Amino acid sequence: MDLNSSEEEVLRYWREIDAFQTQLRLTKDQPRFTFYDGPPFGLPHYGHLLTSTIKDMIPRYWSMKSYHVSRRFGWDTHGLPIEYEIDKRLGVSARDAVKNMGIENYNAECRSIVMTYSAEWRHTIERLGRWIDFDNDYKSMDLKFMESCWWVFKQLFDRDDVYRAYQIMPCSTALSTPLSHMESKQNEKMAQDPAILVSFPVLGVEGKEDTSLVVYTTTTWTLPSNLLIAIHPDFEYLEILDEKMGHRYILLESGLSMLYKDPKKARYTVVCNIPGKAMIGWKYKPLFNYFSDTFSDYEGTGLVHQAPAFGQEDYDAAVAAGFISPSRLPPCPVDKFCWRSDTQLTRRAVSSWFVRVTDSIPEMLENLEQTTWVPQFVKERRFANWVANAHDWNASRNRHWGTPIPLWVSDDYEEVVCGGSVEELKRLSGFEGPLDDIHRDKVDGITIPSQQGKGVLRRVDEIFDCWFESGSMPYASIHCPFENSEQFHNGLFPADFIAEGLDQTRGWFYTLTVLGNKLFKTSPFMNFIVNGIVLAEDGKKMSKIRRVAAMQRAIQLGRAARERRGVALKTPLRSLVVVADAQALADVGSLAEPYVREELNCATVDWSSLGKRLKKDVQVVRGALPTLSQERLREYQRTGSIDLPGGITLGEGDLTPVRVIEEGKQQDAGLSSEGAPQWEAAFADDMVVLLDVAPHPELVEEGLVRDLVSRFQRLRKKAGLVPTDEVCMRLRVASDPDGVGLGNVVAARQDMFVAALRGRVEEAREEGEVILEEEQVVGNRVVILQLARVWVRCM
Repeated sequence: MDLNSSEEEVLRYWREIDAFQTQLRLTKDQPRFTFYDGPPFGLPHYGHLLTSTIKDMIPRYWSMKSYHVSRRFGWDTHGLPIEYEIDKRLGVSARDAVKNMGIENYNAECRSIVMTYSAEWRHTIERLGRWIDFDNDYKSMDLKFMESCWWVFKQLFDRDDVYRAYQIMPCSTALSTPLSHMESKQNEKMAQDPAILVSFPVLGVEGKEDTSLVVYTTTTWTLPSNLLIAIHPDFEYLEILDEKMGHRYILLESGLSMLYKDPKKARYTVVCNIPGKAMIGWKYKPLFNYFSDTFSDYEGTGLVHQAPAFGQEDYDAAVAAGFISPSRLPPCPVDKFCWRSDTQLTRRAVSSWFVRVTDSIPEMLENLEQTTWVPQFVKERRFANWVANAHDWNASRNRHWGTPIPLWVSDDYEEVVCGGSVEELKRLSGFEGPLDDIHRDKVDGITIPSQQGKGVLRRVDEIFDCWFESGSMPYASIHCPFENSEQFHNGLFPADFIAEGLDQTRGWFYTLTVLGNKLFKTSPFMNFIVNGIVLAEDGKKMSKIRRVAAMQRAIQLGRAARERRGVALKTPLRSLVVVADAQALADVGSLAEPYVREELNCATVDWSSLGKRLKKDVQVVRGALPTLSQERLREYQRTGSIDLPGGITLGEGDLTPVRVIEEGKQQDAGLSSEGAPQWEAAFADDMVVLLDVAPHPELVEEGLVRDLVSRFQRLRKKAGLVPTDEVCMRLRVASDPDGVGLGNVVAARQDMFVAALRGRVEEAREEGEVILEEEQVVGNRVVILQLARVWVRCM
């Protein structure tokens, strides 16, 4: 029997008699059985097939029992996945793309790809034999869906369940946005962090003039923002004299093994014991003086490095000690590091909009008891534990393509207005134009008059976390309460049945639960089947973990190469070469290139084909290359071939010998290295990175122009302008101590300004009506930026 042909014949018959729609018509007046289908994104894979089988079986069973079971397909069309795809298409990050092309054009790019995989989904689901309505679907980017999300948020806002706070949050540097605690748990794995010891000289303590505190830390990137050092008041510390260094150090006795490789053989003497409480009030010299003036009136306390901008315990300790307050926030001098990109998350203090969750935990747990889960242990252990330990929900994202958070605020955030619908926004703002789209490019320019004499209120920059949209699906998919309100309350909520994979217990199940309990004091679903995760043949989850690991390593190695050569990250470089095995390069492909380029500020990235051919032998080559003599390299140049240990032969084009002449000897030799690459290498077990650290003035100029573009865009926003407002943009160089010739750079790069700002940048002058003028510091230069009315002639 040909099973494939038989199945195809059944599908043809179902299409011929319109079986699914016929069933819906025949049961239209029968009792409802309500099913919610979570919106997917991307291509269907085996995990989706397993879940889809369950999603078809249960509704089909209840349909056969003469219940009316509506089944609508939904599309998750917003958020990071879409922006990630656009970043790959454009070859730049979302941040740079919005700067260069404007948010209206960027969102148009996002909109153009949201239904890219619709044909694949329809074909796959139909071939699986699942009955679901693709024609009467819902999309999270539709006006009706987005407006219902506004309504949900307005209900929370009116109940005082929304607040803005400065909290320690998990952050993704690859995506430039804070994440929720829920998302930070979706990609946990073991990682090894480097640890170092740091000495801080004691200041102003009699008898301790040549004494330092020894501090241990694994978060080296936080040291520039160090504000205080913590000790345990009940611990006994040692003050020792290092005989080799002739310097005194204070640390715990157990810390000697970290200070010395072999404490028994180390040459030191114990000077005295110091109780921890005796060190309270001591001052010390920080590694960096960036923030010493701001925080010098407070005192450190001991031996654990504290960076309140990066850790909850550090933050709490600094608040308790009076180091930081709403008027004096902790310094955070480094950029953020993700579950989408798999780059390592950092924690830092950021301003976000939160939904209160902790006060609803007892109610959520009580209502959870009324639901039935298969298997039961997922409910009783995994999900119940997650709810019991829930944090307030960071529902905002610093992104571009999504539902804008409907909050309009004064400059000081003292006056906050929430618009819960299109009609309400028009009434509050007086806006009379069409609003058939409420994405950022359409609503960011709308202002609301202040009722407290604070001028105008402007919309906050953030959009909703796409999980907020998914959690709003029971209401937003039917445009409730603006439509279908009666049906919603009479059979469409809560759902009789939902089904998803185990990973959604911290995703869709959770956000459904939070919003359902907040809005209607009940669980949004009554019966639930949780399936396991379909793994790849190597036993790993079929997702990006492995695929982006190569990107993470390349970025880390590239940064190490920069640091070793002393080249700041803000300095643009021309190229980066990555050599890795075939699997790593195949996993990443073109996906990683724009992110690697952005993170390392490089113009191009070459994923070397040598690694694809060598595969696991790349480590043998790595070990052998540094040992090659000059004679063997010259032989390779003559013959185009060289033999390495392990039977490995490198052919023509596999190696590029680079001649290096010490900088001081170049003129003596009559040679110039101008324009030639200057390679700095960094190594990992399975990857080699070569970074061209040679300076290139044209790249520096491009970076300078991008900075000016960003400054003009911020100036436009500060002036209350919308993207369609035409203005003259002017610039005058007030000071250029390095003689860079900024004016000439601006004149030569007008094409970049026109592309990003839709206009040229001219010389600033006094004539005409100036909208806004500011003096700004760009590097070592002082410039005057000016916006003027468009009817003033721009030469």
